[in-house]
Amino acid sequence: SDGLRARPALAPLPAPGGAGYVYALAGLSIVVAVIGLAAIYRMVGVVVSYAEQRSNFVAAVTHELNTPLTAIRMYGEMLRDGLVPSEAKRDEYHRHITAESERLSRLVDNVLELSRLQNGTRRVRLERGDLGAVCRELATLVAPHVEGAGFALRLDLDDNLPAVRFDRDALMQVLFNLV
Repeated sequence: SDGLRARPALAPLPAPGGAGYVYALAGLSIVVAVIGLAAIYRMVGVVVSYAEQRSNFVAAVTHELNTPLTAIRMYGEMLRDGLVPSEAKRDEYHRHITAESERLSRLVDNVLELSRLQNGTRRVRLERGDLGAVCRELATLVAPHVEGAGFALRLDLDDNLPAVRFDRDALMQVLFNLV
């Protein structure tokens, strides 16, 4: 026996322009899908770029931290093992260890400062002061390092600089990094 049969039938869309609405909606759906895919592609690109920057930053920081640690370890081992023939050399090695440990401290402070800046937890302490005095203090502080590297630091400041508001620690860090 034949059984039951079903035959689907679609009625034409009501006028005016029933098929046109379907085509317009299909076209709009395609445009929205393409825009959505483009937005997702762009977001993924930004995330990948950010991840690459973070990876490069970590590699650079690791290298920068490793350099003074290696020097400290080398000079310390030489002093420990008695491989330093003269008192003058021992003093020189102690100076190197001190300078490298100071460098290491500055690098760690820089990384922590960057973290505070990114997290928005850095507090700005603006004080009215003499900009020239801060520049002279920094020049005095870095002069031995600059001269030790074979350079000369010349400070040319106007004596009549007005007092300005600044965050002293941040300004010192910026000037130190510039020098």
